[in-house]
Amino acid sequence: MAKEQKIENYKIKDAKSCVLSVDFGTSRTKAAIWDSVSEQVRIFMIGEDEKNYIPSLFHLDKSSTITFGEEAHDLQIYDPLGALEYVKLQLDQMLRAANGEKIEAGHLLTQLFKYLFYLFEDKIKSLGKITSKQLVLSLPARWQFEDIYLEAVKNTGYSFDHISFIKEPVAAAYHWKRQEKPHFQGSLIVIDIGGGTVDWACLQIKEEDIHIVPESYPKGVTGAGLEIDKSLLRLLVEKVQTLDEIERDRLLDYIQQHKMLLLNYIRKSKERYSAKKGEDIIFNVCGTRIAIKRMTVQQAMLGVETQRIIQKSCNYILSAYQIVQQPLTCILVGGGSKIAGFADFFRSKLIQLSEEKGIEINLEIPSQSHYTTALGAIYYFLQKNRWDISTKTRIEEKNNNNNYSVKFKADSSPIKSHFDPDKI
Repeated sequence: MAKEQKIENYKIKDAKSCVLSVDFGTSRTKAAIWDSVSEQVRIFMIGEDEKNYIPSLFHLDKSSTITFGEEAHDLQIYDPLGALEYVKLQLDQMLRAANGEKIEAGHLLTQLFKYLFYLFEDKIKSLGKITSKQLVLSLPARWQFEDIYLEAVKNTGYSFDHISFIKEPVAAAYHWKRQEKPHFQGSLIVIDIGGGTVDWACLQIKEEDIHIVPESYPKGVTGAGLEIDKSLLRLLVEKVQTLDEIERDRLLDYIQQHKMLLLNYIRKSKERYSAKKGEDIIFNVCGTRIAIKRMTVQQAMLGVETQRIIQKSCNYILSAYQIVQQPLTCILVGGGSKIAGFADFFRSKLIQLSEEKGIEINLEIPSQSHYTTALGAIYYFLQKNRWDISTKTRIEEKNNNNNYSVKFKADSSPIKSHFDPDKI
């Protein structure tokens, strides 16, 4: 469980305010919260049994009933044909489950947001009368799905006084600056290895000011942890194919029908493997135990996909250096950065790049790399978007291309302000 972190410097006069941030990930959804009563930024426990995340899993049955999170995970065991794959990576598309049911991805996002906002409303009831509710949503660096997120929020029926967007690697920079290196100044590269995307951002930090280097906007690619999970699934299939014919056919049929369930299982096994610094992985597939040796697992985890991620990251770092022309500090965040051997492999490539190009590069790994986006989005809002709630006016009006903002009227009709899509 993430430790609660007290904020001393962010107070909103004569008001009670709450800020919620949501990090909708390919594999997991996380949230953070701040309120003017406790003045604490903390992980919001949104999962069952006080878990600090919910699986980003969705299920659509033949009666068009939508479920998500742990319940969707359980349904995939009994009704695998209703599983919907990788919703975050297809937010602008019509999705089709194997059972033939169709649904717009944005509608699934609405259902997820309804649940999170219900928890948020329940939380703030304990604080007394709240005069202002704020929402911060984080998105991958290269996506422009803000309109889909806004429509999903509006369709929940919940109202917020202010909504902000921030790119995921930029949010991570705010968390690192606040929690790890409050006195840091200079050029910062954020490399965010998520479950389905890899994002990069180059930022300039001077005292409390953090801004994106204009000539080096955040970028990203699809891939990351999900592709590594698929590599491990292929290893599992290869092992199954060595079994006798009857057992092989039974297990291959099960794997085909329960692909999403197995990928979720593989991700958890990968995390346990990485935490234990490398052991054989034992899979229990439909009652059959299948072991994959440690060295084989390590080769898959540091295989073609990992090398592609690292090479593209090095290319981004080099292009950023050519712009800023000063020493760089790189931070490695996201769940994918915790893969066994990844950080050491990446560090060796940075050393090689440094020696070949004469670049001074320092690599750091934040202690809470799994939660940097959700927490950093809150820090961003509190630092850059402070409000005098008693008069409903901004104390500070500043846009440095890290986000755009939307204010909602009482009827929840959106009014866009200082939004230039060409600068996102």
